[in-house]
Amino acid sequence: MKKKILSAAAAAILAIAGMAMAGCTPSPSHNGPACVLMGDSITQQWKEKRPEFFEQNGFVGAGISGQVTGQILGRFDTDVVDLDPYAVSILCGINDIAQNQGYISNEDIAKNIAAMIDKAQAAKIRVILWSVLPSDYLCWHKSIDPAPLVKDLNDKLKALAEEKGVTYVDFYNDHVTETGGLPADLTTDGVHVTAACYSLMEQILLEKLGKKK
Repeated sequence: MKKKILSAAAAAILAIAGMAMAGCTPSPSHNGPACVLMGDSITQQWKEKRPEFFEQNGFVGAGISGQVTGQILGRFDTDVVDLDPYAVSILCGINDIAQNQGYISNEDIAKNIAAMIDKAQAAKIRVILWSVLPSDYLCWHKSIDPAPLVKDLNDKLKALAEEKGVTYVDFYNDHVTETGGLPADLTTDGVHVTAACYSLMEQILLEKLGKKK
């Protein structure tokens, strides 16, 4: 645990340095990075494949492959609140639908994400909540049809964002195909995304944060 805390602190220092290089400064009310990107493998690969986006904008990547919302909630204090960022980007839920840790209802997935929002708002951290990205195929759990579950969960997340007064990124409705998935040029396997998709996501996130790409 001590090693993880030190690693998070180091990431925050590097993020602040990145903001300075980009001509940006942290919010006066926060001493940490501009934004922590919280999530699963989609967010982890975002940082791995496009590190310059994080470095240039003072962002910290906190995605861990395979994790479900309960696990992400369990590390939210350490990986987000303790870093004291201006904002947090939350993108998760597909691994719950895939039953990586067993069955969980969409209602309970939304409750986990609501608890993340509550933690962020209590610390006066701005929340950017993403819809779960469209998916019509789970390559590691082929017996599950994710498309209707993703649609239903996103309806709940949109309502949650309105209830909590947080920024919602409706990537789902902007890019979903007739089968409920992502267009072929935006996904590598039905869940994970291409460089072109990350580029779209980066533009959206910067716009929501009032930055320019």
